[in-house]
Amino acid sequence: MADPSREEKNLGKPPSIGFNSNFKFDYDPADGIDGDKIDFDAVVLHEIGHVLGFISKVGARELDSKLPIAPSVWDLYRLGSSTDRQDFSTAQRILSSGGDQIFSVAGLELPLSTGRPNGTGGDHYQASHWKNDSLIGDWYIGIMEVGIAFGKRQMMTSNDLVALQFMGYELRGGIQMVCEPDKLQGKIKRDSLTLTGVAANISDDVIEAQVKLLDDQARWSSNTL
Repeated sequence: MADPSREEKNLGKPPSIGFNSNFKFDYDPADGIDGDKIDFDAVVLHEIGHVLGFISKVGARELDSKLPIAPSVWDLYRLGSSTDRQDFSTAQRILSSGGDQIFSVAGLELPLSTGRPNGTGGDHYQASHWKNDSLIGDWYIGIMEVGIAFGKRQMMTSNDLVALQFMGYELRGGIQMVCEPDKLQGKIKRDSLTLTGVAANISDDVIEAQVKLLDDQARWSSNTL
């Protein structure tokens, strides 16, 4: 049996999550989120995400110079937007606020918030989040975006899952990380269809995509790529 006192001594205090009863939560997203309420499921997922590793030390030493240099696991994938991706293994990681910062891994590049832990500096959003959609053309990156709006349903995306995998978690078999529909682009040239996007499949080594096409006679055909 685990010894709580020993675990706390070795690993620090166990994480805890609290919810403010002054906020009006919508506990049933099945029928949409009421305009004057916040999606409770989304809040829970977001906060659990922080517990699992969506945390950052960016700007921490700017608030307290005595703190040690101690990047989080997520920070190991944090690069400047101008960094050559071929230099990923040797590139200097960013722990200062401000500038353009991205989560870079396996060809995927996603913008990150750049503020200090208290929300000052940078884009004024804590660096332990994806970039706020209001700053990047309303691009919703994932559940770990800053803030959850009233009346809005927000869900986990493939981007959140990719980050968790590269933080070291082994996701349960069967979890599929599909590309975001609004980021998928297609082009047809003669008889060739080219689809461009980012997708991953956690459960198998082989990545497949199921594609349905509607021909000129309104008939569906299904293909595995």
